Amino acid sequence: MTDSRSLNEMCSLTICVDSYDRKAMRGRICSSYYEEAIRFNGLVDLATTITAMLDRFEYPQNSIELRYMSEDAQKQNLQLFCERHLLLGKPRIVKEKGELNTFSVKILFRKHATWQGSISSIKEKKEINFRSFLEMILIMDSSLTDAQ
Repeated sequence: MTDSRSLNEMCSLTICVDSYDRKAMRGRICSSYYEEAIRFNGLVDLATTITAMLDRFEYPQNSIELRYMSEDAQKQNLQLFCERHLLLGKPRIVKEKGELNTFSVKILFRKHATWQGSISSIKEKKEINFRSFLEMILIMDSSLTDAQ
């Protein structure tokens, strides 16, 4: 799927956090190649949605094949995701902002069954590299906890 799409834009996401109540994060994930923001409700939803987005782009590629309890369910989930969320031929400018905070995330690698990349927050205005999904979430948590 990496035809004429920019690899830099394909691995860049905007995570708009609208609520963070008792460590339960809710918001929207925006990509310049999706017609509209994709809502998430919790960390599992955030992780599976971003994974589906990256799998659909086939970039960055996984260094290993992830295992699931039900391979059929995983394939059906990806198929449903692709049917529900329209991909654009040309990128759009993402203007969405979160009610609590907005994070720009660039996922450069998917190695060791997790993600590596960088994250920045509109509020803190600094970029931090992360080595795993857990580390990325902890960075987001520190920013959201400080804001409350």
